[in-house]
Amino acid sequence: MVPKVYSVSCTICLISNHSVDAMESDLEGEAVVLRPNLDEGVGKQTACRFGVGIPPTFVVFLADGGERHRASGLPNITLTA
Repeated sequence: MVPKVYSVSCTICLISNHSVDAMESDLEGEAVVLRPNLDEGVGKQTACRFGVGIPPTFVVFLADGGERHRASGLPNITLTA
């Protein structure tokens, strides 16, 4: 599971959407990409639960629920063929 906690009023969040779309496509069948919006209740709850301070924040979880990776800001996503 890869949640991207974002806000529709965040310029970096909006700029990163294309990269996250590509990542989601590349990971299809291997991982689920979630995009909770901080401007909505579920987004606020997700941010609180996972300790997200600034959008966008990306958190990668292992199958057992453990956190594998966390990054905030403009993503540096390299996709493999």
